[in-house]
Amino acid sequence: MQWHYALSGQKLGPVSQDEIKNLALQGVIQPDTLLWTSGMPNWTPAGKVPELELTFGAPAPRPPAGAYGQPPPYAASARPGETVGSGGPLAASILTTLFCCLPFGIPAIVYAARISGKVASGDIQGAKDSARTSYIWSGIALGLGLICGSVYVAMAIPAFNRVRQQSRQIMLINDARQIGAASQQYFLSTGEKTVTFTYNPATGEVSGALSPWLTRIGKGYSITRLPIELENPSAFSISYPDAFKGLPVDFNDEGKTTRSPSE
Repeated sequence: MQWHYALSGQKLGPVSQDEIKNLALQGVIQPDTLLWTSGMPNWTPAGKVPELELTFGAPAPRPPAGAYGQPPPYAASARPGETVGSGGPLAASILTTLFCCLPFGIPAIVYAARISGKVASGDIQGAKDSARTSYIWSGIALGLGLICGSVYVAMAIPAFNRVRQQSRQIMLINDARQIGAASQQYFLSTGEKTVTFTYNPATGEVSGALSPWLTRIGKGYSITRLPIELENPSAFSISYPDAFKGLPVDFNDEGKTTRSPSE
């Protein structure tokens, strides 16, 4: 097992475990000297590494900087006890991948998955960089997802309004046919050539002469040109704000019209 140690702000090593023990006996390494080896999450004071069983001699002059090469990043990037969690970046990347933009969410997941490995190797700064990069890709995915969603909504609303308008126009024409059918029943039953009725737009209730054959139609209509005359091509008119641009539609005495619900 190879060890690194820090003296006077310099990162030294790698050296063997036996050499670490010799340096401790010589007083080069003291209890507060920071040590690190592969598998340790952070640099740790030598006095708190029980597996080495070090015996410390009197403090000795420090060896020249660079005598043993350079170990992995230390100091600002790996302060004792410092760590970086991967939960936040990973959760953000998964959510943006699933609900926003798959192509840009995948890099966010890749960088988030690297965080734990870098923390385990002591590369805290590298873990921070991976977390920051993961958040950047998640932000890009979120932004593109919002843009695409806005475009979709902008396209869907007019289509939805068109379908709703056509549905209302179909309903208006069907209600007019019911009025026409009830009028024909009245003409056949009474021998009369005109008929009128009362309509309540708030409830859709039909009363009067047509009530034996028709009691209710849709709400909110404006019905004009009453009374209905037999064999009149423009016997009555119906209008509704969300149908046929709110303009009146003419119907004959049988409730038929030349207008199409797909207009």
